[in-house]
Amino acid sequence: MPVLNGLGHLDRLDAAFGRERVLGGVAYIAATMTAEGTIRHLNRVHGITFGERSGAISRRVETIAQAFAATSVSAAASKNIMLDMWEKFVMISSLAGMNCLMRGSVGEILVADDGEPLMLELLAECEAVATASGFPPRATHREQCRAMLTEPGSNFSASMRRDLEAGLRTEGDQVLGDMLRRAGASGIDTPVLRIAVCHLQVHERRLGTRQ
Repeated sequence: MPVLNGLGHLDRLDAAFGRERVLGGVAYIAATMTAEGTIRHLNRVHGITFGERSGAISRRVETIAQAFAATSVSAAASKNIMLDMWEKFVMISSLAGMNCLMRGSVGEILVADDGEPLMLELLAECEAVATASGFPPRATHREQCRAMLTEPGSNFSASMRRDLEAGLRTEGDQVLGDMLRRAGASGIDTPVLRIAVCHLQVHERRLGTRQ
């Protein structure tokens, strides 16, 4: 039951274990690792959603839900886990793309003259990729994303930006790069996403030359 960002890991797990053995999963948590190696939980959100990619509620899914019932983690079995994963994919690509490209939080980006229009352009690009892939985000998710990405004064920022600014490797290729490849496969033009991916590629390749 992976709860990684993006979708590319599903193909590798399917190849290794067989598709029928791999559940879908999404983590909803804001956390980071300090320079001392301590994991810091940055807010009170701590939940996961998981399920069979077929949409069935199987015995193993019920068993996992029961195992989490006695914990403080909010764990929900989903009948539409692939849509849940795509919605998280859209959100994290939009957030991380702008955070990394602009090196700022949501609130810092919004005070720039073109901050909000560019934020919404990237979100629209990612939503178009999801829709072309057969998973159009639900209306509630679209509204939540827009509210979250256009909240004045928000210090919301993806962990990818923290890794970038710390000079560490990021999951840029696994998230933004994967979104861009899917856009290309669907013939969707994503100019803001392309620039964000290029920015992270420069960072990653610079790190590679230092090793």
